[in-house]
Amino acid sequence: MSFSIFLFFIFLIFSLSQDFFSNWIENSLPYIENKTLKEITLPGTHDSASYFLTSHPLIGESSPWLEEASEVAEFMYKPTSTIIKNWSKCQTKNFYEQMKGGIRYFDIRAGWDPDLHEWMTHHYVVGPTVREVIRNITNFLKDFQSEIVILEISHFNENVINSTNREELRDIIIEEIGEFLFENNGGFNFTISQWIKSGKRAIITIEDIIDKNFWPKNTIFNTYANTPSINKMMLFNEKVIENYMPLTKNNELFKVSWTLTPNGETVLDSILRWKPHTLLELAEEANSNFSGFYQKMKNKANLFGNILISDNYDQSIFMPIIFEMNGIAVNKQDFLFISSL
Repeated sequence: MSFSIFLFFIFLIFSLSQDFFSNWIENSLPYIENKTLKEITLPGTHDSASYFLTSHPLIGESSPWLEEASEVAEFMYKPTSTIIKNWSKCQTKNFYEQMKGGIRYFDIRAGWDPDLHEWMTHHYVVGPTVREVIRNITNFLKDFQSEIVILEISHFNENVINSTNREELRDIIIEEIGEFLFENNGGFNFTISQWIKSGKRAIITIEDIIDKNFWPKNTIFNTYANTPSINKMMLFNEKVIENYMPLTKNNELFKVSWTLTPNGETVLDSILRWKPHTLLELAEEANSNFSGFYQKMKNKANLFGNILISDNYDQSIFMPIIFEMNGIAVNKQDFLFISSL
């Protein structure tokens, strides 16, 4: 085989893998079109906008392990901001790329930056503007006209926010994605097919802004283990899936967080060669254990939440399991091969 033909096949496989996840909702409609959001699991990302972080701290936010980060920075002869970013970056792809990878829920941490006079995303330090990440989503919805998305906007730095700031955030959202906003109707009695046919394919939940276009923050029932221990995190999720998910209300979506949370000890341990040096590396331990957890739990629960989020999602194999949970038939060998590209 000539090298040019080899490159053609590499390009073809890559294109197929992107298409496979880009429009997976549309391709899965024979299996999910008559289901509601309460009856499926959507894949999402934790701290979705942290794929890009500056060294600029957001006023009103601080790292819970700043002292440990400073110690590690001094020991390694690196700026403290570098260590903070290492333990704050949860993703590596922008929102459009994440959606092409199959993601249909975004965790957007938003705050008003009085220095930049702009609504920014953040995870201890400032990331992209809120406008930029929402525009990414809008562009995707325009390109893939049967796909859906849920956005959760939260973690405001309340001490610097006023009514004028809140109004500006509302205006940014309406300007950027208003044409796709599905109004709050008080529940999830609509099917996936009905949602898509409405043309309003984005649901946004938001803190403390009352508007018919937005759903209240308690629309999503959040759970997370808040631990760097894989065993504690798995035990926590086993309990919440079995005991709490069945208790959610008709107007709530249950979110499962398959994430490990660093603490001061985790950051200090990063000076050791055999320990994780970044949050992305810590996420690899969580992601590598998900398949085994699913095999253990799948006879106890049909779904692992209505939303399942992870860090470093593009290094995981969540999508084949998401398909199986949602009753979507695929050739698993082909799927696993595509997921590994």
